[in-house]
Amino acid sequence: MDLSHWLDLVAAAARQLAATVLDLPHAAFVRLPGTPSGERLRGIYLPLANEHEALQLGVLAEPADCTQLARWFLRLSPGERFDDEDVVIDTLAEFTRLLAVELDKRRPGQPPLHPGVPLAVRGWAVPLGRVESVEGVLEVEDSLFWLVVMGTRHAAPP
Repeated sequence: MDLSHWLDLVAAAARQLAATVLDLPHAAFVRLPGTPSGERLRGIYLPLANEHEALQLGVLAEPADCTQLARWFLRLSPGERFDDEDVVIDTLAEFTRLLAVELDKRRPGQPPLHPGVPLAVRGWAVPLGRVESVEGVLEVEDSLFWLVVMGTRHAAPP
């Protein structure tokens, strides 16, 4: 399966999570060429692997959008004060793990993907060597979340 198909599966899984976990049914996915200015982005990269495939799944956003994701995830009211950066990163990591679980559900009959240890990052990860990256944006209300899949051009046989 090529990386573009993986990204389609990730986008569908992310829209499903936005609707079910966050109770925000109007999420939209847009494939955009190129990468954003990465210095302000915060995010999580989660390695996923089985005997045939090895990928990195990334979810990145501006700091305010990361905080908004945590607010939705924790069901905080709009006026409720919240600024715990550790909880924000933990929430982003949990959302990324849930995204990996939902991604696996969209691959019936395939060996399950086993998650590795999530890596919290500041900025955009640049693929090196034979690794490539495809990305797009999940728009949820006024927040933008970059969904990234990194791996070799053909991460596994179909």
